[in-house]
Amino acid sequence: MKEELEKYFRKASAQLEEAELMLERGMLNGAANRAYYAMFSSICAALFVHGIFTKSHSGAHGKFRELYLKSNLLPIEFNHMLTAVFELRTGADYDIEILEDKEVATEAVDFAKQFCGAVRELLIKTTTA
Repeated sequence: MKEELEKYFRKASAQLEEAELMLERGMLNGAANRAYYAMFSSICAALFVHGIFTKSHSGAHGKFRELYLKSNLLPIEFNHMLTAVFELRTGADYDIEILEDKEVATEAVDFAKQFCGAVRELLIKTTTA
């Protein structure tokens, strides 16, 4: 299990790095996309620990909220972060408008860093205990 978790962590880390690079270059839609997918990779890692694999993003979000947020293993504020970044990514990927607000994109990347870091820390602590 440790090897698989490391793969999820490496993927989330790479996605965060991509988000930061895109943000620096002013590629805000891409930054929002990569920030969300870093969070999603972290969610998949958290669900993997429970042997859960979902078929949809909303299914993964729901199970993650149930197992980690409603049980207070992670701060409930992560619900807002996840929702905000998911909605931003959806707009960035599917809306005709281009994201032009760097503050909004920066906040998404910051949320992703906090989210991914906390999930990783919790999983390392709980799977090695």
